[in-house]
Amino acid sequence: MLSKLAVCLLASGTIAASSETAKHQSSCPDIHVFGARHTTAKDDYGAAKEFVELLLETHPGATAEPIHYPAAPKPRFTESVHHGVQAVTYQVTEFVRKCPDTQIVLVGYSQGAQIMDNALCGGPDPTVEIFSTEPTISSEVGSHVKAIIWMGDPRYTIGAPFNRGTATTSGTRPRSENPYCIPYTDKIQSYCDNGDPVCSDGKDFNVHVSYAKTYGQDALEFVSRRLS
Repeated sequence: MLSKLAVCLLASGTIAASSETAKHQSSCPDIHVFGARHTTAKDDYGAAKEFVELLLETHPGATAEPIHYPAAPKPRFTESVHHGVQAVTYQVTEFVRKCPDTQIVLVGYSQGAQIMDNALCGGPDPTVEIFSTEPTISSEVGSHVKAIIWMGDPRYTIGAPFNRGTATTSGTRPRSENPYCIPYTDKIQSYCDNGDPVCSDGKDFNVHVSYAKTYGQDALEFVSRRLS
């Protein structure tokens, strides 16, 4: 039988633990957005900035952070994608560990979409020397991701049920396996229009950088529906 002192100590410990848990959870936002910029973008979110800001304005109290990776062009593109996949995996996993009740939103633009695509859905992505089909973000961590927006994704593959836009041809690095990114199919919207030289086979770079303006409201409505 426990002594009165032991009971008191256990009770005080439980209260202290509960207090710490409450403090920890109260410091976590209800919604957190990760944004990954396009190739050569110098600011935190690149062409995704307009949409990330729209999300924050629409959902007061939501927070955001950029994925920290080079976003480099050739000849460092392969290295940049590898760093990006690692960064997405690490940042999202660490945040979920600290704030397990927070709803996660992922926003990737161009190369930023490619690194999120590979982290969630796995490879292969042979053009950047990724040959494994295994995703780097675990299914447990991925279950905390409530909505995913990709704009101008090089991995855009015709026929995927989450495709949006006018593109009728696949991107520069389409998927040959797992084109529907199960189990995230219902959480994704991937935007690509005809004329885009990255997610389709066009030649108009202006199309490639226009998605936040063209589809921002559509993407916002989708994300808002996905969030509880």
